[in-house]
Amino acid sequence: MTAPGAMTCGSPRLSSMLKHFIALLIGACGTQVLLADDFNRPNVAATNDGSKLGWYWKSCGAGLWSLKDHELQANQAASSHQEADPILYHTRVALQSGNWSATVAVRGDTAGKRVGMVFMLGGGGLNFYQIRLGFGSKNLQVLRNGSAGSRTIGSREVVSSETFDPAKPYTITVSSTVACRFVWNVRNPAAGVVASGTFTDTSYTRGYAGIIHSAGDGSAGICHFDDFYVREVTVPPITRPHPRLLISAADVAGIKQAIARCEQPRYAAWLNLKAQADSLARNAQPAPYTGRDSLRFYKAAKYAGGQATKLALAYLVAGNPAHAAMARDILLAWARATPGPGTNFDPALRFANSGMDTARGASGLVYAYDFLYDVLTPVERNVVEDWLRAVLPTIRRGIDRWETPYGLSATDPRRYAESTKLDQAYFYGQLYQNHLVAHTLGCLLIGYALGDVALVQFAVDSRENPRDFLKLFDGMILMAGDSMVNGGDPMTPAPKDGEIIDRYRHVENHGLGYAMLSLSEMMAMSETLFANGLDFYPRVGAHGETLEKPFDFYADFFRLQDSSIKGGFYQGEGVGTQHLALFEVANRRYPGNPNIEALLKSVNRSAIDAGGSLDTYFCYPVLTHGVALRSAVVPAGSQSVIQGKR
Repeated sequence: MTAPGAMTCGSPRLSSMLKHFIALLIGACGTQVLLADDFNRPNVAATNDGSKLGWYWKSCGAGLWSLKDHELQANQAASSHQEADPILYHTRVALQSGNWSATVAVRGDTAGKRVGMVFMLGGGGLNFYQIRLGFGSKNLQVLRNGSAGSRTIGSREVVSSETFDPAKPYTITVSSTVACRFVWNVRNPAAGVVASGTFTDTSYTRGYAGIIHSAGDGSAGICHFDDFYVREVTVPPITRPHPRLLISAADVAGIKQAIARCEQPRYAAWLNLKAQADSLARNAQPAPYTGRDSLRFYKAAKYAGGQATKLALAYLVAGNPAHAAMARDILLAWARATPGPGTNFDPALRFANSGMDTARGASGLVYAYDFLYDVLTPVERNVVEDWLRAVLPTIRRGIDRWETPYGLSATDPRRYAESTKLDQAYFYGQLYQNHLVAHTLGCLLIGYALGDVALVQFAVDSRENPRDFLKLFDGMILMAGDSMVNGGDPMTPAPKDGEIIDRYRHVENHGLGYAMLSLSEMMAMSETLFANGLDFYPRVGAHGETLEKPFDFYADFFRLQDSSIKGGFYQGEGVGTQHLALFEVANRRYPGNPNIEALLKSVNRSAIDAGGSLDTYFCYPVLTHGVALRSAVVPAGSQSVIQGKR
């Protein structure tokens, strides 16, 4: 499943209603939260000011706050032209009780205006703070509550050591201690700290921070959320032994125990895997693909990775050296090939796709390395790891290409040229979709395979990654009431809780397939994180998203083999069975879920993954994750998707 080709090229201008952002953390001191609404850019007449007003917080009753975005572009004749700055990718920030810090970079434009930081602390009430720099003067305002600062912290005007120059950048940093003492400073990169102070707020449990950009007189309480970041998750040191992708050593022990007891459906899945591994161990494999077409790489690497992973998993379970030897030969053939597979693609062939092709194609070979780690010599491990590091730039280029605005070009051999039209980022506004999940999946799998904490941090929660796992968690999973999904989504019917944003590919009659692709990749990341001590299965996103909700929503499509249900959005699409085994993983993490169980009871669980297909981005998930169902009742009206004994 590749980039949406002609559909991408012909997509309408992206509406600026963006799903996502502001992830909420519940602090240890209570459960009250500040709510952040979806971004909304209404059509405002161009004659209204025409300047950048920015992001602002607006009281919406009941002590809650919602985030609304008004961006106006100066000197535009059409009121629909509202894009005045880059799409803001780093606006999610949640500040939890204890130690935290937030930094914003600000720059004035003319003397007389005030620019600064705003942050809100909630818990035992709501406190609203502002630190404003008065450009053209040496003064700051440090205010508490209200846009005009009805109360001050210390003195209203704080004298700095320099005049704030509109031509210079400044950073404002606020940090807290467990004792709820807040320390702030303003820094000029050339001069160092030019102003600082402290205050105390003992009631807060969580909060938000942003940038103020006044309309001219410094009295407007406007918060412009921009390029700043507060980390929600810090990846711990990678100390768990291999295997640590998808499964752990404890999981392998559980598989062996289930096979010894002939427990179904795992025992039947093992017999399927063993038969395939025995056959693969006797047959030669195709040579690695070393050319410059990323689609051909994807197909060849996926095939090779599928074979190597099956062999390696069979070796982990039963210890047959013939299985390990063939898996090792396949893996090392790819790692030693020259030029390095996946390292030098022609941008004129699949400019938008090569990062995704590389990440998805290589995944099976990464799994095989993880499963074979103890079989390989130190020299062989170095060979494989050097190759995996060599393919990372291809994936990172994919991330950069999707974040950079590109317009169609009739002269550039890539078919695209960099554009100044910011709504052309993400290839005409596909702000969330399977390519972006694949990029992060590739970084996360390789990071854990290599034991590279920094790379895993980049994949999970990083200022540098515009689509890290946490952003994808909130952006990929839709919720009822989402006002805009994608410029190509007709929104009829509107999304329901748990749909995946790739549903917009229904315009190509593949909405279900792409939704399950992205969900499979998200679950592969979630299982790998789980195997390494990071459990996101209980996580609730900014608007109520959970990893369980997509399985709740999509289970009946596969149980009934009917794409017309639940409002008919997917009417006419083929449902297929290639993703059924993914529900075994969901059943493991959400035991007793009635929709998941109803699906698994309606099929022959022993047969749904007879080929061990990596279409689910797992290898034999029935074997690795299949566990008993809590209920023995088969739902009325269900039909067997795959015939056989239930």
